Amino acid sequence: MGLGATHANTAANAGEVFSDSEDEQDEEAKARKQEFKGKMKEHYAKEAAFALKQARELDEDEDDSEEAEKVKVNGHVGANGH
Repeated sequence: MGLGATHANTAANAGEVFSDSEDEQDEEAKARKQEFKGKMKEHYAKEAAFALKQARELDEDEDDSEEAEKVKVNGHVGANGH
């Protein structure tokens, strides 16, 4: 049979139950929070890199389309794009 609440309260007040475990929990919580922040930072960095890559690809596609349109209109594109 388990111990009752009165015994647990008495033990806690005497420093028998929570004295070391609170410090350990605080350190563990800090470590988990730091780990989470690191993973979150890494995730957003990857998202930003992916967005930049897509933007560059879109820009290149637009540039290619513009060059193709110039060729259709002018028949050729010179060394300086004219």
